[in-house]
Amino acid sequence: MSFADAHIYIADYQRLFILIGTTSVFTSTQNMETNANHCIS
Repeated sequence: MSFADAHIYIADYQRLFILIGTTSVFTSTQNMETNANHCIS
């Protein structure tokens, strides 16, 4: 594996990691809103 290939691979991995991170944060935020709504009602 050349250095360029490794760099592309790492960039893809970081993008995937960021995507998963934002998705889980978004999901947990939605869950908190849902829980808050249940508490209010």
